[in-house]
Amino acid sequence: MAGEVASGGIRGCVGIQLCNEACWGAGDRGMWAWYKDVVRAIGEVDASVRLWIGDAWDLQGAMGWCGVINSYTEEKGKGNPVGVAVPRCFTFTEEDKEQSPREIIERVGGEFGDV
Repeated sequence: MAGEVASGGIRGCVGIQLCNEACWGAGDRGMWAWYKDVVRAIGEVDASVRLWIGDAWDLQGAMGWCGVINSYTEEKGKGNPVGVAVPRCFTFTEEDKEQSPREIIERVGGEFGDV
């Protein structure tokens, strides 16, 4: 797949997301090591493919992990650029569903203050 993405074989594809919604606490269950292994394997195919990881509801941890990986990549002059995909559900709970669209829109602005 990495080769297809790099060569433009998958029309409109700009990168690969490794995991969308990992379980809560996935970082403590080996997610970071798994990401590292997958990034390494994809880099062996093509180090130019942009990669995205899911934050597993730990945005600070994911951003820190990406910072380390991307710093190493820049230092060594090779490796895939890695970013964090931040999926958020604003109509998940019953409390969410009771809010008006305007109330939900107003919540979104404060949701990513730690970015």
